[in-house]
Amino acid sequence: MHLICYYLHQMPNLEVLHMKEPPFEARLWSFPKNMKLKQIEFEIVSTESFAFQFLSLFPDLRSVSLDIRTVEDKDDVFEVSNAHPNIQDCALHIGIFQYQCPEVDPMNLIKSIMVKFPNCKNLFIRLMERLSITNEGLIETIKVLPNLTLFVLDIKNCGDANTIDIIDKYCKSTGRRISFYLFRDDRKWNHTLGTRTYTQYALNEDVANHLEADSKFVRSEFLRCE
Repeated sequence: MHLICYYLHQMPNLEVLHMKEPPFEARLWSFPKNMKLKQIEFEIVSTESFAFQFLSLFPDLRSVSLDIRTVEDKDDVFEVSNAHPNIQDCALHIGIFQYQCPEVDPMNLIKSIMVKFPNCKNLFIRLMERLSITNEGLIETIKVLPNLTLFVLDIKNCGDANTIDIIDKYCKSTGRRISFYLFRDDRKWNHTLGTRTYTQYALNEDVANHLEADSKFVRSEFLRCE
């Protein structure tokens, strides 16, 4: 911890920080004042994490990425904590704790995170094997985020054109327009080319053009899906 704080004091203009799960409460960290940190990427985060306390130390923070690999059942959630209204970009990479676990719907976990980012505009959710989310769950996520304009879901063997239709109908019924992308990993691995087949579905691509986005975070997360 002291070594990280030392290096951060040497880099007051640092904008992007990649680190593992914070091992200590936020009050124990000593950071330089007026840091301009805009993006944090947390690696291997658990529901017992101090990550959200940590975010409170950086009021200018705009983008956050959470790599959560400890999901065991549908009741896994993050505890209630302060909201972070300045966060506009969020990427969630979610995996199960053990491959022996039955299939899990991580909707409760996702909602427990997104209520902390009420002004999020760009949301990326990547679900690993044995994780699935219903169309109703997707709509619940949209409801929690009134400012959402870009929603990207990267999932294995789940979702199809019907998902797009359901999202489209909901958005039209509420007067909202959201760019929604569904990347379905069909698990067809080409050993010769070293590539895997994805099926892509898109809705309202004109609302949020990721190729013209000002945010490097948005462009980089999109490239991870394509």
